Amino acid sequence: GFYSPLENLVRTLKQFQNSTEVTGVLYAHDDALFNMTAVFDTFPLGTNKLLSTSLPWKDTNPHKLDSLDDTFRTHYSKLSYTIYKSREGRGFYYTKLDGFRTNDDQELLDSLDGWKFYEECLAGFQRVLLDTRYQNYVDDKDGGLFVPNHGVSDVFYVPMELAQQFIDIAEIFVDNSVFLECAFPKIIDVFLREQDNSASYEKVTVCDSMDNSIRGNFGKLVNKCGDQPLQVLHPLKVGYVGYQNWMDGFDWMTTHRRTTALPASGK
Repeated sequence: GFYSPLENLVRTLKQFQNSTEVTGVLYAHDDALFNMTAVFDTFPLGTNKLLSTSLPWKDTNPHKLDSLDDTFRTHYSKLSYTIYKSREGRGFYYTKLDGFRTNDDQELLDSLDGWKFYEECLAGFQRVLLDTRYQNYVDDKDGGLFVPNHGVSDVFYVPMELAQQFIDIAEIFVDNSVFLECAFPKIIDVFLREQDNSASYEKVTVCDSMDNSIRGNFGKLVNKCGDQPLQVLHPLKVGYVGYQNWMDGFDWMTTHRRTTALPASGK
């Protein structure tokens, strides 16, 4: 699942691109529960909006620094960077919002916040920058590729009116095996900044946690997220919580009945 979900989304968009009945394609991981009414009541089908759980920085142009304070630059420089091809024709160099600059891959990786997939993402983005197709989307006059913050990428909706534009961009990342949680935020970034269209973006409301003591635990997730009108609950793995607890989660998510009793174990 490191790359294949994006490839599957592209293939499905191609399959239904000429359909008169399909208005869009929604991809989701199999360990999430959806309240589709809650999602699409606020997000009408057939619009020109992309829908995802990923949320890149909304103004991702790294060269518009006038409005950014030092605290933000320092924080965001733990999550993002810009890649350039070396002027000598060999290798790459990297810059950040806080003034950081290096041509050493390990120095760049050591300067980030410690997420375990940065190295894999970096290798994929290096391949993308060398791909001639990406020259249509470079992020500045020096031919850089800006890497926005990674993000949870378990949900993505593409309306058919944006299908071809999405396919054109996404295939570059698929062909270069860019890790899912880096590829999707960058695709959104390209759409919002580089595409000459009216595409916009909306984030799905997800009840989730990076805390391993909470992830996959229905009761703890519900208690953490409170009584908000949730659209997606993730992750909830039937093999971990058991069928009855999974069914409780399904009932709670799809009917919004807060009277559903949580198991005493909290699972």
